[in-house]
Amino acid sequence: GLPAAPRRVQTSPESSTESLLMPKRRSAVIIPLEHPQSQRGKIRQEATAKAVSGDASKKGKKLRSMKRSSVFEDVQDNAHASLTDENNGGAAGHCALDAHGCSDDARSMHHDIEGEDGLASDTMEADNSLLRLHHEGWVAETGCEILNQPDRSDKAARMFAWLVAPASVQAFDNEVRERRPMYIARSVREYYDGWLGSTEIKQLLSEQKLKWTEEIDVTNYVNGKRQTLNAEGVATASEVLPALERGCSLRLSWPQRQSPALAGLLSTLEEHFCCGAGCNAYLTPSSNQGFAPHYDDVDVFVLQVEGAKEWRVYPPPSAEDVLPFTSSVDFDETQIGEPMEVLTLRPGDLLYLPRGYVHQAKTVSVGTPSLHLTISISRRHTYRDLIELAVRGAIDAAAAMNAEWRRALPRDYLSFTGAVYSDRTNDSRRVAFEATVARMLGALVSNVPLDAACDQFACSNFMHERLPPHTAPADAKRLSPPNLTLKSAVRLRSRHAARLCIEDEVAVLYHHVENTTIYRELPEPAHVDFAMEAVPALDQILTSFPKYVIVGNLPLETDDQKLDVAAALVEAKLLLVK
Repeated sequence: GLPAAPRRVQTSPESSTESLLMPKRRSAVIIPLEHPQSQRGKIRQEATAKAVSGDASKKGKKLRSMKRSSVFEDVQDNAHASLTDENNGGAAGHCALDAHGCSDDARSMHHDIEGEDGLASDTMEADNSLLRLHHEGWVAETGCEILNQPDRSDKAARMFAWLVAPASVQAFDNEVRERRPMYIARSVREYYDGWLGSTEIKQLLSEQKLKWTEEIDVTNYVNGKRQTLNAEGVATASEVLPALERGCSLRLSWPQRQSPALAGLLSTLEEHFCCGAGCNAYLTPSSNQGFAPHYDDVDVFVLQVEGAKEWRVYPPPSAEDVLPFTSSVDFDETQIGEPMEVLTLRPGDLLYLPRGYVHQAKTVSVGTPSLHLTISISRRHTYRDLIELAVRGAIDAAAAMNAEWRRALPRDYLSFTGAVYSDRTNDSRRVAFEATVARMLGALVSNVPLDAACDQFACSNFMHERLPPHTAPADAKRLSPPNLTLKSAVRLRSRHAARLCIEDEVAVLYHHVENTTIYRELPEPAHVDFAMEAVPALDQILTSFPKYVIVGNLPLETDDQKLDVAAALVEAKLLLVK
């Protein structure tokens, strides 16, 4: 990470109280060599002791910088309970399974999915059997209704429960996600209305709000070959709609930029999965196909909105293609064999495909184009990505702290290593070399700074990439209170709205409030910087979620400091106030 900027002590013009000011600096989530848990514990103890007993050298100082950044505590997410009944906000309509074990209600379905024959949670392999569910009727609340409700600790889980009803959140996590495709056939054809429709797409074209290639593609798939037929600049209705009439497909990338409701849906799903969520929209005329068979590097939820589309689904071609890190090339029909499933999605239906499952789709509705939304998750959000970051940080820290890591390799190491010498297991030089490397790697693994790596992974990736939070009308008033007093009650606006990191003896609160719908438009993650004395108060606010905290009860030395920290978070739109 980068070194911390020097601190400057100034006197606030409004008060004689000494203020600790931190000039704007680039963020640098630093992975320390010392185990982060013990380090963080010492930081908390020291900061709490100062707050309780007072520090004569810093007494009365303000605890935030003029350019504020956001600090947050990692909070355990317990919102994965099964939401299968009306009282919990889950599916209320009738549900039935067919070939994979029928039942007449959601509770029976939940038992069938999570029974003794289910996959163990610690195994990971492609099941290659599609789970079919039937959902009759509406649920207790629609996705649009959930989106516009005030924030609750279970709001994100209820949104996902609505998306995949009648499956429960827990059942999906334990038995479906990354393991097998899932198809939900619904009787309510308007289930996914309200997010984006063909009328809105044509309106965007008439208003010239879509850019070729970046936001819209025109494609076709003829004689086993896909073609992209884009122009340049801004797409117009006179260019695009005739192509649609000729049988071409339209793909809208980043449609959430044009639809606040869709952006809110994705932001809520990001809150649930703690990873970025993307979306494409596909409009394909009758009896046409726009794309070749392929698999993706993301898990996708296909929401059928209009028309009907036939999907052919194939298992991953090989073990190496299970949960791949990159998308595939376009496959030839002769390379993929027979499909494992052929499904027809109609409005209200959903298809979930783990990354690696090959698929192709063709509109089968007569005279009516097909429109579906594809919501994606889990891109570059794997154990490999996290561990790669953690190990790299551990190596940097070990090399900085231990001279052994900076020693030169043996002068003659090329004389006993490599493929040519790999069978010389009795060479004493090779034996000693292997022992040294094994010992250093063993020490490295046992000292991987996992908590610090998770902080860096979340702040530099998730907080930087995710969409801004959706603000329900009732919450908007609490985000902008007319005044803030010691009697005010405050809480974090959502469970994962911010994350606290310690960088160069500065408490840095990272957040996503300033993000836009443009991917990584900000040059770095948004953050608010605090002096270390603020950590106990920040901890209390972050770990108390979803409960409110009285500003006057924050564990800080003076009332001015309590108001200062709370005001910084309110100004950053991170707190709900009542």
